[in-house]
Amino acid sequence: MLAVDEMVGSLVDELEAAGELENTYIVFTSDNGWFQGEHRIHSTKNRPYEESARVPLLVRGPGVPAGSEVQELALNTDFAPTFAELAGLEGEFGESDGRSLTPLIRGEEPAAWRSAVLLERLPSEEDGGGSGKGKGKAKGKGDKAGEDKEGKTGSGGVPKAGPGNPGPFRAVRTGTHKYVEYENGEEELYDLANDPYELENVYETADPTLVEGLKARLEALRDCSGDGCREAEDGAP
Repeated sequence: MLAVDEMVGSLVDELEAAGELENTYIVFTSDNGWFQGEHRIHSTKNRPYEESARVPLLVRGPGVPAGSEVQELALNTDFAPTFAELAGLEGEFGESDGRSLTPLIRGEEPAAWRSAVLLERLPSEEDGGGSGKGKGKAKGKGDKAGEDKEGKTGSGGVPKAGPGNPGPFRAVRTGTHKYVEYENGEEELYDLANDPYELENVYETADPTLVEGLKARLEALRDCSGDGCREAEDGAP
């Protein structure tokens, strides 16, 4: 992180020297998180848990209140419409699945905002052509039985389906809950308000009405596009 800090500092110095700092937005984010033992996952990414699904998003620029913090749900599909609006190019790139973050960046209260987002890991060759089954029996390193361990990692850090890894998934994340459907049929539900570290899967004991509502929202989100995504995201919390 020291190298990143120095790089950003150097960029700010250059912009200031050129007289452009007060007319420039600087956005910092990253790739999805890498597990370091959380949830007994020793080393991989592309899982539905918060450690992998959440990434930093820091913005500095004209009209951004210093030290402000926003808790609304944001997606990487929001970047294109955000940058377009900041540059005065709204509508230049056609319909987008995301929405502009500009009101949030400027400390404004949006008329409405999404209450759910889609998380997913699609099938890959490492999963045996989308079947959810890995090529061979992948076992966690250093564990002969492979129980409760992550499967071996394929290209690009994508974990293969194997012991401790149910494989591809789709999930809906709201402000209070996360519901996950794996391709192999397993399901998980976490009460994020009371269990922010996702330690207890409450799928079997949860209110059936809550589960059905989350299933419906996931179904609406999984194949949406454009305005359809915004409508699905804005559904009942």
